Formats: sequence, C-alpha cells, structure tokens
Amino acid sequence: MPNKRKRIWIIALALLAFAALLLGLTGAALRKQPPAQVIAHRGANAYAPENTLPTFEKAIELGAHGVECDVYVTADGYVVLSHDGSVNRCSDGEGKISEMTLEELKGCDFGYSEKFGDAFAGTKIPTLEEFLNCVKDVAVILIELKNNEGGIAAKTVQAVKEFDLMGKVIFQSFDMEAILACKEADGNAYIALLYNPGGEFDKVVRKDPVGFCVEYGLDALHPQFAAMSSGIARKCAAIGVELRTWTANDILFLIGGSGQGAVGLITDQPELAQKLVRLPGFVRGFFALLCDAAFLLSPLFG
Repeated sequence: MPNKRKRIWIIALALLAFAALLLGLTGAALRKQPPAQVIAHRGANAYAPENTLPTFEKAIELGAHGVECDVYVTADGYVVLSHDGSVNRCSDGEGKISEMTLEELKGCDFGYSEKFGDAFAGTKIPTLEEFLNCVKDVAVILIELKNNEGGIAAKTVQAVKEFDLMGKVIFQSFDMEAILACKEADGNAYIALLYNPGGEFDKVVRKDPVGFCVEYGLDALHPQFAAMSSGIARKCAAIGVELRTWTANDILFLIGGSGQGAVGLITDQPELAQKLVRLPGFVRGFFALLCDAAFLLSPLFG
C-alpha cells in the first residue's frame, strides 16, 4: 500500500512538473505576443442598442480596438445594419428588411427598448456608409454578411473602398459563398469564415486547417470559442492566417482565447476584455490549457 501511494505521488508530481514546464514555455511565448485585440460585438451593446451609431460611439469611448456589425440589403438596394433579417426584435416596427425601403426603415425607432428605456428613443437604423463614417478611425472593423442576397457582397466592398478602409475591414460570414463573393468583387478583400463547433467547417478545420484555408483562399478563421485551439492557431499563423474568436464573454475564454493565439476577441464585454488580455503570460497560458481541453471535449457535446 505505501508503495502504491508513493507511485501516485510520483505520477502527480511528474504531471505537475510537466504542466509547469508547459506554462513556462507558453508564458515565454506569450510575452513576445501582443495581447489580443478587443472587438466590440455589435458595438458596446451592454450600454446602447446593438448595431446603432450610439453603441459604436460608446465602444470607441471605451477604447475597444475594433467593432463588429451585421448587414442586410433593403428592398431599394441600400445596405443597412441589423443582426436579424427583420426589424421586429430591435425596433418598434415589423417586417423583413429585404421587403422594406430605406425610408420605411428610417421611420422605425431602433432606440427604445425594455433594457434601455427611452434613453436612446428615436435612434435610427444606420446605413453602411453612416456606420463606416462613425468607426473609420478604429483599428479593425468586422462586417458580417448573412448571405449574398441582393448583391450585398459587391455593395459592401464598394462602400468600404469608397471610404478607403480596405486595409481595416474584415468581411466575415458563416456563408462561404458570401465571403468568396467579396474576394471576387476585389482581390484585396480580407475574408474570414465564421463557424461553430460540431459543424461541417469545424470538422474539416480540425483535420487540416492549413489545407482548408489554402483551398478557399481564406485570410482568417473566426471560430466560436469552443472550436478554438492553440494547435489550429499555430498552424494557421505559419501561413499568415489569423484567428479571432467569438463571442468570448466570460473570464475563461477571454483570457484563454488570447493565450491560445487569437489575435482578436469578439466580445460583448469590451471593458472586461481589455483588462484580462493584459494579464501575465503564465496566467493566459494556464487558461489556454483549459480552453484547449474544452476544444477537445466539444465534439462530445455536439
């Protein structure tokens, strides 16, 4: 019995020593790696209604490195900001954006809500041009296309070019055709694929991230946090492909995502994120190990 207990202690100490070595190496590497950029998801939506100009102005005020938005095309061909295909959830109006004109959309109030009361009452839906003018000075701008209906890819790329922001804007989507249409509209378009754990793209990326990115000409991968791993980040970095993870809101994934090698954290908590990404390398390394464990287990939970 004493010998068995001794063996258990030896194994435990060996595992601790190995973990300490990994953390030391990770910490050393992270000291050379700049903290991940903090990207405000639909703006600083904890402070103002999502995808409106006030929420992006607040994100800038809070010091977020970048902002993220979603776009759709109106019935008369304008690109506007909205996460949903309808105005029902985020305004006092009803209807599908694709079936409404810009004038009809501007007649809806996107500011009033139970969450914010009447503090932002009267806020209008922004056009893509109004958004770009508001955020043109931030470091990085993520624009999510839900699809390529109404020629939205070409329209969005054209607007970005008119504002001379091609070097800052990342065109992202869960729809591969939509981002490839952006690249077709302009070969310099920086495109990123959004994907979930357990989905078709996640399975392919886990198997061969480099081959997948090369095949489709991707500039970046934007996995949901449970589909993010240090191994994928390292392999992609070797060919110049960057990883940003979403929607990282809790402490584990805000610290761990940065430790895993994400260059950006798309988050609803930009204030908290800015503090956490600057933690010492060994702390980020420890949380990265936990996140990598979550990555390995994620297929078991669909």
